[in-house]
Amino acid sequence: MEFSFKPRLSIYLFLGFVLATIAGTQTHEMGHYVAAKYFGFNPTLHYGSVSYGESAEQAEMEAFYDNNKKKIVSKESSPEKERFTNWFTGMQQKYFLITLAGPVQTIITGTLGLVLLFYRRKKIKLEGLKFIDWVLVILAFFWARQVLNFLVSITSVLLGKKFSTRGDEPRLSMFLELPKPTIGLITATIGAILLLWITFYLIPKNKRLTFICSGIVGCALGFWLWLVKLGPVILP
Repeated sequence: MEFSFKPRLSIYLFLGFVLATIAGTQTHEMGHYVAAKYFGFNPTLHYGSVSYGESAEQAEMEAFYDNNKKKIVSKESSPEKERFTNWFTGMQQKYFLITLAGPVQTIITGTLGLVLLFYRRKKIKLEGLKFIDWVLVILAFFWARQVLNFLVSITSVLLGKKFSTRGDEPRLSMFLELPKPTIGLITATIGAILLLWITFYLIPKNKRLTFICSGIVGCALGFWLWLVKLGPVILP
């Protein structure tokens, strides 16, 4: 790496990563929101999460459970128990897909940027990175969410805390009856490989330091602006 810093480029990249962090957070949550809406829930979009609300079917089955609790909890089979069990299994599948929708949205966005960069890689090597290429680089770095979230979880374990189950990936792993780090480890590994390819193959040596510094500072500020300052006010 050449230790040269490009102030003008750093401003553009810094602003790009700030905006991408905010947009990435909300589009991720929109993935959950759209899936919840599709499955009949009444979701509410917040600055860093989605509350699903209650579907009409859910309210109906809660009343059904209250009216048929003895038969449902009984060891003996019955039409009521079978109906409730089938509904509950289907509900678990819906929650799995709603949880999956957030990471899938983020990964699709990152992969779109990556695919277009791969398609343009020869032109980039010949002519350098144009404005559209930098936009695609920032889009491809949506994969960074998978890497950073997993690193945060691992760091908490190293500090003596339990592996968190709050994120999407641990929950997906538990849905699939896998060890909690499984999905996070897989997607973080893939993400790390892809982002290293961009950073050390596509980004020119004389611009890497500028790119790395601008990306770290821009993401950190974007995170703070949205999740600490602006988000709780705009979308509490």
